[in-house]
Amino acid sequence: MRNYIIPVFASIAVLASSCNKDEIIPIPDDQKTPIEFSVSGDGSSMMTKAGFTGATRVIARFQSDELGSSNVKYAKAILTAAADGTNDATSFSLVSYATDSEKKYWDDAFGRKGQISVYAVAIPNEPSAVNLTDSKVAGASTWGSEASNSIVWSVSTDQSSNPLASEDLVYSNNIQDGGLNGRYTYDYAAGKYPDNTGATTHADGRLVFTQAEGAQTSDAGHFDKGHLVFNHSLSRLTVTLEEGVGFDGNKTTAADFNFTNSGANIQLDQMITTGTLDIKAGTWGATSPANITKMAPTGTHYGANGSYTSQMLPGYKFYEDGTANVMQFVIDNNTYYVTQAQVFKALNVSANTTGTTPLVTVGSDASGNYIEMQQGKNYTLSITVKKTGIESLTATLAEWVNVTGSTSINNAHLEFTMSASGAACDKDIDLYRLGDENTSYDANNYDFSYEGKNWYGEYLTTAAAKTTLLHSALSSGKWSTPWFFESNKTYYHFRTVNSGTTVLGNDDDEVNDYFEIAGGAVASTDPHWGAPMTGSGTAGYLKYDVAKGYEAFLRPAIGATESTIAIQEIHMMSNINVILKTTDDGGKIALKDGDTETVVKITRLAATGKVEMGRGLVTPDATYTGEHTMTNPTTFWAEGNTNQTMTQAYTYAVVPQTLTRVANSTNDNDYVGIFIQTPDQNQYYVVKKLSEITADTVSDTRDQAQGAKIQRWFPGHNYTYTITITKAGIQAITATVADWVEVSGSIGNIDLES
Repeated sequence: MRNYIIPVFASIAVLASSCNKDEIIPIPDDQKTPIEFSVSGDGSSMMTKAGFTGATRVIARFQSDELGSSNVKYAKAILTAAADGTNDATSFSLVSYATDSEKKYWDDAFGRKGQISVYAVAIPNEPSAVNLTDSKVAGASTWGSEASNSIVWSVSTDQSSNPLASEDLVYSNNIQDGGLNGRYTYDYAAGKYPDNTGATTHADGRLVFTQAEGAQTSDAGHFDKGHLVFNHSLSRLTVTLEEGVGFDGNKTTAADFNFTNSGANIQLDQMITTGTLDIKAGTWGATSPANITKMAPTGTHYGANGSYTSQMLPGYKFYEDGTANVMQFVIDNNTYYVTQAQVFKALNVSANTTGTTPLVTVGSDASGNYIEMQQGKNYTLSITVKKTGIESLTATLAEWVNVTGSTSINNAHLEFTMSASGAACDKDIDLYRLGDENTSYDANNYDFSYEGKNWYGEYLTTAAAKTTLLHSALSSGKWSTPWFFESNKTYYHFRTVNSGTTVLGNDDDEVNDYFEIAGGAVASTDPHWGAPMTGSGTAGYLKYDVAKGYEAFLRPAIGATESTIAIQEIHMMSNINVILKTTDDGGKIALKDGDTETVVKITRLAATGKVEMGRGLVTPDATYTGEHTMTNPTTFWAEGNTNQTMTQAYTYAVVPQTLTRVANSTNDNDYVGIFIQTPDQNQYYVVKKLSEITADTVSDTRDQAQGAKIQRWFPGHNYTYTITITKAGIQAITATVADWVEVSGSIGNIDLES
């Protein structure tokens, strides 16, 4: 038989004008029935939206399945969606073919047996083919075989020129088997197509040919028209920055609230920027991440104050415990980060619901709980920035859908594990800081590996370099200060001294600032010096270098950190204790006669000195004064000593120093000694050279070797000399260094001298 393609309204005359049996009689396009549409555009799957606000170029792929067979045809067409002037929830854009040659007809797509699916993409309000060319979607304009329903799409990694509108890909897949609200079906009772308003007038599934109820297949009928509902395929992230504490506070001029690097703003890390959208399924596959180096500034800006928006493919996950950075930016040489965990906390709040429907849902995989960025959602983070950190973080998911949340972040990037051994400080201290700028800091590379060791110099550069920390102000064993880490270039050396200590200097960066110390009563002479240290030892003791102090243990300069800055405070004096003993036989000496007690003096002593602020080096003065009377014990006799042969300790705090100033000298003045005056017969006992006493026991041998002569007093050492005196002479001396460091020693008899 002959093959004919005829519209349902063709007259019998067409059949009569037959040619030979091998010919197909084509039907002119003006006699065919076009596949027609309206559109609801620029919307999301979450709400009914109006049409496009501007003329929009649409690329559509048609799939026609023949009823009752497995035959399928495909074709592609360029459509134009007109601007929706009303743009309310019930209005729409009228869609037409871009040209007559683009029209697609039911007659070519199995006619009455055709079942039409439509998969379309567009850039909202974009009438040209700048980013969405015809070749982006597979297939031909003529009906043919299968072709891919996918489109490869990318967003710019530098979005500072605001390409959001030109890269905003939307898609429509609601006209297909299982699709919703896509059929605009003829109302036979009313004798017309219904008004195309609201989803209730749209049937589900594919476009088909319909007839009046009870009609036969050969009777007249009407083809469905299509109603395209477009959904956003992308996600958005909007960040609003606001100047906070630590800047000049003038948000209008924002003189000091600017991005450090020219042309830079906010970087988003490892967002999904490229992928393949399956238009039929409405899902993304084959995605790849990249950093979005700059966001699009939107609205009014004063310096860095203002909003920044970026567009990306959905699928990025904010993990509940994720430490990876989501964004980073540099303002006034401070680098700020926002982590996945912080965004998760901000978004996962009860306020993020519409009615009872959560706006964000929490998923879970092997890496933990997460919130995944979804199509059609704009995640908006409002951040107040201050020099010590980011003051607050709130989150909204807007137009499209609103989300609220709050958390806090700051600009601290360095972590330290520091410890300070010994009992907690129990007195007020003065805290000093010395700036040690990281001159190699590169904001582009966010380098925080600076090892600053310039601890020499002026700790009194400005008034802001000092603050007093009151013991009564301790909170949970920690102090806080009014200071900022001014920028991520700024590193500090921190030092402590007893509150009220006068720190001196001479405005010379080559000379360390220092404070003075002097010998005296132990109870009133206990100057401390402290610094962050990299190591600790027994009772917090660190080895002292006679030329460099504690330099080997000093922590390098500290940059912006949330870690506790642990200060290891050290006693800077040497405490001297002398215990007197005598025998209980005929050689016994009266160590106390009535109210007259034995007097003990230290001789030829460097009575004063200075301590360098930078490294804790003690330098005794070169003047060696004569005699320094030690403090007699309050309770003279040792507890339980009924025979009165052993005293409690005489005490004195001395400047750490060498006990022998000239090696092998025969001049007694070149040595530190002890002078003892007893009450009986005015006898005097003198130990000329304390440097000859041998350490018998030492609790920590890093400074004083056990069994070696005690030739130097070190900071933080408590030396106890036990001296036995008889009428025959000084029989023995032992030495201990305690609490701080234990040392004991003994020597042979020392002859009695007048």
